[in-house]
Amino acid sequence: MNRNPISTENYHLYGTSPAQILCNIEHSDQLYLHTRNPVAEISKLGSVLDLLILDAGGTYTFPDASLSVRPEEITSVIGTTLTHQERGFEAIEFISQDSLRALMIAAIPNISDSELFSLNLAGCRRSHLGRKEQTKLLNQLESKTRKPCKCCSKASKWRRENAAQLPFYHWISDVLSTEPSITFQASSKATSLSVTVVDGQLSLENGFISIVSHDICSIVEIDLGNIHMMRLETLHMDGENHSKISIYNSFGTVSLDILIPGDKHLERWANILDGR
Repeated sequence: MNRNPISTENYHLYGTSPAQILCNIEHSDQLYLHTRNPVAEISKLGSVLDLLILDAGGTYTFPDASLSVRPEEITSVIGTTLTHQERGFEAIEFISQDSLRALMIAAIPNISDSELFSLNLAGCRRSHLGRKEQTKLLNQLESKTRKPCKCCSKASKWRRENAAQLPFYHWISDVLSTEPSITFQASSKATSLSVTVVDGQLSLENGFISIVSHDICSIVEIDLGNIHMMRLETLHMDGENHSKISIYNSFGTVSLDILIPGDKHLERWANILDGR
C-alpha cells in the first residue's frame, strides 16, 4: 500500500521575472498567502484580483489581499507542483536576501481556482528541478541570507526560554482579551502582508506565539526571541485614533506593526511594555 498521499511532486525554477509572474497571476481568487521575516509570519486566504504598481521603484500591490511586493528585492522564484488524488496543488515561493520564504502563494484544492492559477503560471518560463537540485539551490540561497551576530543569537535564545516573562507576551495577551479586532502587518524590504484577526486565540510554545482567527483562515506567528525593540504610538486615521506598536528585529528594522482601534488603553499598555 502506498502510504504517501502525494502521487507526484515537481519543482521548478522560474526564468520569467518576478514582476511578470505577479502580473500573470492577477485576477486569481482565494489563494493561500504566506510571508515570513525575522520576527513574524502571516498566513491567510486572500484574493489577488486587481494589481496596482504604486511608484517608480516598482512596488506591486494587490489591495484586496493587503499584499505588496517589490520585485527588485526578489532574487529567485521556485515553484512546486503536487498532485494528490487527482487534485492539483501549485505553489510559488518568492525568495529574497532576507528570507527563503519572503512570500509563498498557493492554490488550495476545493478552495482556489487551481486550474486558472496553473494556467496563469503556464505562461511563465520555468525549468525543472530535481529534488536534489532543489535542496542544493535552497541551501545556496539560505547561505546568503543575513544572520544575526553571536550576541544577538544568544539574547534571542534567552528570550525564547523565558518567553512567558517578557513584557510583550503580557501585552499581547492583554490586547487579545480586550480587543476583538487587531491588524497585523509583517514587512520586509521585499514584501508586506496584512491581516485583521477577529477574536484571535493565542498559544505559546518554545518562545513562539501563534494567534489564530476565529474562522481559522488567518494565522499570525511571532518569534519572541527576535523582538529587539518596540515603539508604541498613537495614529489618527479616518477621523479616529488608533494605537500602533512597531516591532524591530535584531537588524534594527521594523518587521511587524500591530494596529488597534482607539487609544483608551495606551497608558496602561505603555506600562505593560515597560515591564511595570
